[in-house]
Amino acid sequence: MSAYVVAREHVDLMVRLALEGPAGVTVGPDAAWHAPRALSADADELGALLAAECVASVAHRYGEDPAAGTLPGPVDAYYLRPYAYRRPAHRLTVAEGLKAIDGYEYQSCEHPGWEGSAVRALCDELRRALARRVPGYDAAPWTWDASDLEGAGR
Repeated sequence: MSAYVVAREHVDLMVRLALEGPAGVTVGPDAAWHAPRALSADADELGALLAAECVASVAHRYGEDPAAGTLPGPVDAYYLRPYAYRRPAHRLTVAEGLKAIDGYEYQSCEHPGWEGSAVRALCDELRRALARRVPGYDAAPWTWDASDLEGAGR
């Protein structure tokens, strides 16, 4: 089986990323990181949304009833209980955050509702926000012209 429900820890890390941003980025209204506009939920609600979207995808992919608790993934079918956020000690870096979103989306995109889902919109917004924090992004030209190419050296 190639699709599986991501571990609860993965969900917790994504919730922390959405709410607090990647490691090394200041958080707050006047800071470099703002919670994504697509996010209108608190930590518990966001985690529940992320888990439910992944469960819906895996259940659809394999035609299984999620209530049975037998979907591929973690041994603990945490998704059968109400989700309560557990803030992880680790804060994802920009690269880890991008990869975590990719891994999550791969497991969560198998059902027909994915394309228009709020969770997909959140993942897209998180990816764009993280991309702006890739080292060298701020120094790179917004648009390129001949003078930019002269200094590029390659």
